[in-house]
Amino acid sequence: MLKVDNHIKSHRLTISKLLEDKVIIYLDTKYWLILRDQNNETDPKKRILLDKIFELSDSGKCIFPISEISFWEFLKQNDLETLKATTVLVDRLSKGISMINMDERRVLEFKNFFYCLTGRETHNLNKLIWTKLPLLLGYDFIARLETEDLQRSFYDFVTNASLYEVISTLYPDGKIEEPFSYKDDIDALNKGKFEHLDENTSFKQMFLSELSGYLELYQDIFRDEVYFVFCKENNKEPIAKEKESIENSYMYLIYNGFKSERLTAELPVFRIIPELFASARWNKERKFSDGNDLMDFMHASFALPYCDYFFTEKELKTMIDQTKLDKLYGCVVESKPKLILERLKDLK
Repeated sequence: MLKVDNHIKSHRLTISKLLEDKVIIYLDTKYWLILRDQNNETDPKKRILLDKIFELSDSGKCIFPISEISFWEFLKQNDLETLKATTVLVDRLSKGISMINMDERRVLEFKNFFYCLTGRETHNLNKLIWTKLPLLLGYDFIARLETEDLQRSFYDFVTNASLYEVISTLYPDGKIEEPFSYKDDIDALNKGKFEHLDENTSFKQMFLSELSGYLELYQDIFRDEVYFVFCKENNKEPIAKEKESIENSYMYLIYNGFKSERLTAELPVFRIIPELFASARWNKERKFSDGNDLMDFMHASFALPYCDYFFTEKELKTMIDQTKLDKLYGCVVESKPKLILERLKDLK
């Protein structure tokens, strides 16, 4: 825990107030690159989508925040000038605002769920997931500073930097030697999919299978947060029997909550990513092929619960439509530029 956690929380709440009267639109990386290329066009017919977005952004009607996943995918570009052109666009349309990273979101979503369930005081989840662009990867570097005053002053200083400045600092020699290159292990994903093809007889079973694996992967989050609250409120460490209960209870509670459908839109990241992987596995003819599924699903987990619109690729939109996750979280999803433009025109 940082010495300035309360300061960071207060800053996030301040950012959320700036968003209260705005339409929040999340663009996946495909559309950021489309807009960047349109920004170089002189023919008005070839930049009609960008000009509409500029109009909505400059009027204060809409804002276009990014996520950690957007940032990593931007870093796949191997030309620094092209990358910088992307960041200039992001700085303008996002107004310097991003979402907190995936690790923080998992903790925050569980903490919010746990506090609400046990009657403890908490803030609206939607008010705490916002940060500034330079901090979208987290705050670990601030924790290295020894005093609270240093942490606070450095945090405030960093929040004023633009994404363009961050990229310029990352590549001071003017070239990208090793672009970010993460890809899913498609061989392992396909092997696992087809080896277990007939183990689930319904889509719900498939979802629960994916959910179980995802909860096990992050069960330390549940244990650590409940331990922290237990120690704080009881002024002691839990005994062995209490530890065993803590370690298992919340993982089973979440699993059975979704199984019985008592949980629906709660814990968005724990709902959306397993459900989209279940969708990919349930389609018996679909193979994992491009190595981008996990990042695509992460984009959806940022956009659907916290944004009003999500503009993405056709296949991901189809999967979201099939699972009805857009309806569950009240987010409009589009993939075709023509339809996106119509949606934006309606925002007048």
